[in-house]
Amino acid sequence: MDRFRPKYVTFDCHGTLINFQMAEAARDLFGHLLDGPRMDEFIKNFQGYRLDEVMQDWKPYADVVHNALERTCRRNSLAFRAEDAETIYNRIPTWGPHPDVPEGLAKLAKEIPLVTLTNSMVAQISSNVAKLGAPFHAVLTAEEAGAYKPHFKA
Repeated sequence: MDRFRPKYVTFDCHGTLINFQMAEAARDLFGHLLDGPRMDEFIKNFQGYRLDEVMQDWKPYADVVHNALERTCRRNSLAFRAEDAETIYNRIPTWGPHPDVPEGLAKLAKEIPLVTLTNSMVAQISSNVAKLGAPFHAVLTAEEAGAYKPHFKA
């Protein structure tokens, strides 16, 4: 009997392969304004509002971050500055993989083509994928799909 061999192996990118550091970015920008429990609540709100934003009609991820951060600041009685949202968004391409990812991906890529499905933008994702240390057969973005995961349209 033949052993099953997948044609491709697919991965989510940010959070699964890439160390998605939104919470750290928020702490860097707002940690001096909030004590520990309030900062934890801020991060929880920011995560929830990002999910809410991606479940709506597609918009550029910079807008997702902007809108979610603005809503989070409002909910937590903090002044919102558009440049803070831009700072967070611009950090995304600088983030690299979780420590255990490159070695495993490199081994797997020798056997089966890799594909990543990402909520990232085309202009940003290549920087993150380059840090993974393995070749990818395809990189499919929410921008190209016109919808974000976990939206059914994606």
